[in-house]
Amino acid sequence: MVMAVYRYLLMVVLVGAIASVADVRSGNYRIGPIVPATEAPEQFDTDIIKGRIDSILTPVDSISGLSVRPGELILRKKVEDQSYTFYRGILDTTAFTLNPPLYSFKIPYWARLEDMLRYRFYREPSDAIGSDEVVVYFDDERIYSRSVFPLYYYRNGIWFPLSGGTSRKPVGSLALHSNPPDADVYVNGIQTGLLTPCTVDDLLGGEYSIEVRHSDYQFFRRTIRVIPDSTVQASFELIADVDTVFISGNAPYSLLLLPEPPSDFPYVVDDSLRIYNQKIRLPAGEHRLRWAADARFESLDTIIELPPGKVTYFDYVFWRRFGIVRIVPFPSDVEVCIDGFGCATGERIEELPADHYNFSAYRQGFRRLRSDMHVLPDTLTFIPIDLRQVPDADADGFVDSVDLCPDRYGLYNGCPTPRLKTGFTIMAREIREFVATDSLAFGIELAGVVLKTPTNRQFRNFLSVFSSGLTGGVNNYRGINFLNSFNATFRGFFGMAELGQWTAGLQYRRQDTLYIDSTHFVYYDSLFNVEPKLYIPSTAVALGFHYHRSRFDITWAIGYQWEDIIIDQLYSVPENGLVRVVFDNDWWFHLIEMQLDLDQGSVFTPSFYTRLKFSFGEIKRTRWMAINFGLQLKIFTRPYRSEE
Repeated sequence: MVMAVYRYLLMVVLVGAIASVADVRSGNYRIGPIVPATEAPEQFDTDIIKGRIDSILTPVDSISGLSVRPGELILRKKVEDQSYTFYRGILDTTAFTLNPPLYSFKIPYWARLEDMLRYRFYREPSDAIGSDEVVVYFDDERIYSRSVFPLYYYRNGIWFPLSGGTSRKPVGSLALHSNPPDADVYVNGIQTGLLTPCTVDDLLGGEYSIEVRHSDYQFFRRTIRVIPDSTVQASFELIADVDTVFISGNAPYSLLLLPEPPSDFPYVVDDSLRIYNQKIRLPAGEHRLRWAADARFESLDTIIELPPGKVTYFDYVFWRRFGIVRIVPFPSDVEVCIDGFGCATGERIEELPADHYNFSAYRQGFRRLRSDMHVLPDTLTFIPIDLRQVPDADADGFVDSVDLCPDRYGLYNGCPTPRLKTGFTIMAREIREFVATDSLAFGIELAGVVLKTPTNRQFRNFLSVFSSGLTGGVNNYRGINFLNSFNATFRGFFGMAELGQWTAGLQYRRQDTLYIDSTHFVYYDSLFNVEPKLYIPSTAVALGFHYHRSRFDITWAIGYQWEDIIIDQLYSVPENGLVRVVFDNDWWFHLIEMQLDLDQGSVFTPSFYTRLKFSFGEIKRTRWMAINFGLQLKIFTRPYRSEE
């Protein structure tokens, strides 16, 4: 018992000592205090960075919350073993063509610019604390160094290499268009001398403030992100500056601009002047403005006041008038379709904009009815439908009331089995009716469950060693999704986008070491913050077709899934440190989705869905069999109505 207590105390002391040493070493490998700059750095430092005016760099007194704009750099220069100065300037793009080469290193995913500014960087792991690099450059995404590769930094008791290599010029282009053309282009407030349409080249990656200016038009400003090695398209619609003064003799006049009416009825000003266009010059003062529409819109009758010598735009919304229509069919299970408002079975009550509409009614065994109706404003319109039954629907020479068709099958004992061609004809007709009346609808996933199984046995076995950790959260592998997919349907077509969320990964918490190959292995060590995780982020799009009948909706589509398999904190023997490995695993899939609407006849309809994905095509790492099910909210622009 005494020996056990002694071993325990000894272990506590050793762990505390190791942690204390790691803390001291980590502190020694961070930069010391910032020394205010008293003079510009030497000339050999300025082949990468330059000042905005006369090549003078701007001193930086504090790095807390420091950020840079596109094209800017921060120069960190060691002046003593424990002291550093900082300068701000702009990147000299000629540095990418000079020799020795310029190397760039990506800032780690966990860090911000402010974090990396505080670390010392070494050419190799070293116990010589003062042997770090004298001059290092930073922007929001990268660390730059001349002729030094690789670079290491010390964090949490472990040496980490920075991923990077020889850097090339990270520039992109902007293709700008405007209506009207020939507008002046300004980038970050500086005139470029270009006129639209044009292309602005050699822009370093980042966000830029773009302005276009044209005489007699209001200027337009937009923030656009430039992506390296690509051309970003941007269009500007300029608004005319119509604030003009009209003078006739000695009397001031005003210009009145009117919105375009939805019908050919003219405006009437002061009970006598009829206006058939949208622009009129009137004396300053009060005027009566009227617009008498047909039964479809609300009429306008108001007083407007025009200031002298100014342009006045009368902003008005033409309100539709609505009526209620009640359709009562016989038999009660007749399907009634109203053009533009979808199909529904049984009696339906609709509030429709006042207008003329075409509708059709259909039931198997009855003659199809096509007719029109007139919906009056603020009126209930009752439309009874009485379909005529086809006396001999099976065309067997006997009236259906005699051979009991369509209630039974067989001559003198019901209907004969319909021919395959007839069945396809009936189905094609129903599909045409559905496509013609299928209105625009949107679906938003509220909450769902995703389950994915890899088809590659070796990867499935490797994946199983991570399953003992926490697997909750939105991880696109197994877990719960929230607001993760969106879809739209229209005229029988279906489109879906699935977001690539991965807020939680699969944790490796086994006590043993897993050897992947001779150079990589996985182990767990909470003492030194070594907790490997596996992430499987993915984003997918799909296009296909859907068919809606009663409360059910079935969809087939083909999609593509952009997917990565990420192993974080994998130990690399050649690099003697923890690395992050990313595998590309994009794949094609067939999508089959079934939906059950919980309510019909409303704009917002909740529904259950089940979504199956069957992968196909070329294999990169593994194929997946995936199933999603959950609850979504459907938003109909013209809701389906049904009474069963």
